[in-house]
Amino acid sequence: MLQINQTYNVSTAPRLVELDGLRGVAVGMVLIWHFIGAPLTSRDNFLFKAIHDVTILGRTGVDLFFVLSGFLIIGIILDRQQPAFRFLRHFYLRRVLRIVPSYLALVFLFWSAVYAGASNAVFNADTPLWRHLTFTQNIWMATHEQWGPGGISVTWSVAIEEQFYLVFPFVILFLPKRMLLPMLALVAGASIIYRSVGYFGYGSVFTMYVHTFSRLDGLAEGGIVAILWRDDRFRDWLRRNFAGWTKAVGILAFGFIPLVVGMANNVASTTAAWGHTYLALLYSALLIYILGSLGSENLKYLRNEKLQKLGRISYTLYLVHPLMLSAIYIGARQPEALHSFGAVPLSALALVLSLGWSYVSFRFFEKPLTDWGRKWTY
Repeated sequence: MLQINQTYNVSTAPRLVELDGLRGVAVGMVLIWHFIGAPLTSRDNFLFKAIHDVTILGRTGVDLFFVLSGFLIIGIILDRQQPAFRFLRHFYLRRVLRIVPSYLALVFLFWSAVYAGASNAVFNADTPLWRHLTFTQNIWMATHEQWGPGGISVTWSVAIEEQFYLVFPFVILFLPKRMLLPMLALVAGASIIYRSVGYFGYGSVFTMYVHTFSRLDGLAEGGIVAILWRDDRFRDWLRRNFAGWTKAVGILAFGFIPLVVGMANNVASTTAAWGHTYLALLYSALLIYILGSLGSENLKYLRNEKLQKLGRISYTLYLVHPLMLSAIYIGARQPEALHSFGAVPLSALALVLSLGWSYVSFRFFEKPLTDWGRKWTY
């Protein structure tokens, strides 16, 4: 039986800068898809089709975010120093300080536009306001089989993470430690089954993609990595077998080839049948590789200063960039599509504004709030 090493405290250790870089990679993948791949409405020629079919992998940045969130949040719970109920109070307070301000700013901007009279595919009241305020918009999307307004639909993944944060601290705290790994493995397996049944049994693309129960495997597997990494025997085993693990991750990465081919032909069936399952396993294995290589020359690209900065602003950047992109095109009275070189400056402007907004938000609001919140120790 694995023993959780309470002396190995990741959450109080020096900041793992490589994970900031990994967040930068994840949000960069999403940006490449939303700014380049998805807007390529014309795929009649080989070049445009090739760009679209490769950049569609950018969608999987969300899968990477789920694994990272599971690792970090469950790790925080495992490393707690405070009594259970005091920890919960501090945990939720600090989560609110980290997540809610940027999120509410987006909700405010979006609904201000709606109440001011905007009514189109980007700004509308199809998804009720109370869904956004309760982080249940993903359930609405799955039930109604639609994204809802494009300016705020990206928040489906934030809703899943918030629901995860709400429930799993209680589970982790009050479940016997010997049951944590089996429980998380069971959650991951049940999520895979739910996703497959939702699509192949009921033909529901949205249930497969945005329903909480369909996407818990990435979060749970990130949690499994958190438990393993705190076990002395696992880390000793990894040190002895690191060359083999590296090769295994490399071999696993070749799965990207059939994934690209499958997603280019049918995104929904490919991801429902095996894509999301594969991605959660791959990104979890990659995370273990990164943890085993911390500080090494192999990971110098993750310590790149620009990538680090991108990772630190990734949360707000993920939230605001779809709204900013759509708003720029609406303001220019142009369809949101890379149909000509004239559209490139519009997308570039939206990217610059998104980066600027996210930097200002992080520098002057998010970081001061999270720094202040650290006085409530875990």
